[in-house]
Amino acid sequence: MAHSHTTDIASAAHGSSGRAKPQYDDINVTVVIMVGIISAIVTFLTVISVQGMAYRLESTYLRAANNEFRRDVAAETIAAQKATLEGGEGGAVVPISQAMDLVVAKYSKSGSADHPAAPAGETTGEAAIH
Repeated sequence: MAHSHTTDIASAAHGSSGRAKPQYDDINVTVVIMVGIISAIVTFLTVISVQGMAYRLESTYLRAANNEFRRDVAAETIAAQKATLEGGEGGAVVPISQAMDLVVAKYSKSGSADHPAAPAGETTGEAAIH
């Protein structure tokens, strides 16, 4: 009778078609395959990202070691200063001699507390310099 009991359990597990009925402890193969594929994709993207960050860090370090950042900043500063001197930025450009004459004329006429007008006997402007 023991044999028939084992046969009953086996036939109940396989059903009438001969295939095993799913049990609660069976794994879902579709889910396992999907998780595997998604994990492979995430791993690939992570490796690519880390490689990109490592390359960028290395190139930044090498540029800093070669002082390229300082040269770039210095070159930009010099270019901005040249543009200002050439009249690229700011207001009107007046030659220095003309600016001196304008200032002397302004203060000799009005005379301010900080810069009083020159006494009548003294010369002002370029004549006093030469």
